Amino acid sequence: MKIFINIVKSDMIAPPGTKRGLVDNREEEGLNIPLSVSPSRSDVDHAGDACKVFDVAIHPAAVDRALQDQEFLNMVGSLAIEWIANKYTTDLNRSMYCLFVCTS
Repeated sequence: MKIFINIVKSDMIAPPGTKRGLVDNREEEGLNIPLSVSPSRSDVDHAGDACKVFDVAIHPAAVDRALQDQEFLNMVGSLAIEWIANKYTTDLNRSMYCLFVCTS
């Protein structure tokens, strides 16, 4: 079954930033991209085949950056897939999903 992931803007989500933490007992700094994942909803694709749709909300600044930076978009997409898989114990085959970035 196909899975569609809509990346949407929300001012209710904190903007991306750096975060410090301990990794193997040493302090490291990394990028933090807060997001919120909706439950799936059933839909049909253009061919009329059944599919699942998830909405992933991120801060507008993160959406803007993803639209301008392919590497950042890939990171957001991977993060969204990871969160969906963990939150809903869904095995996402990376060849079975489409990622959409909503600009309005």
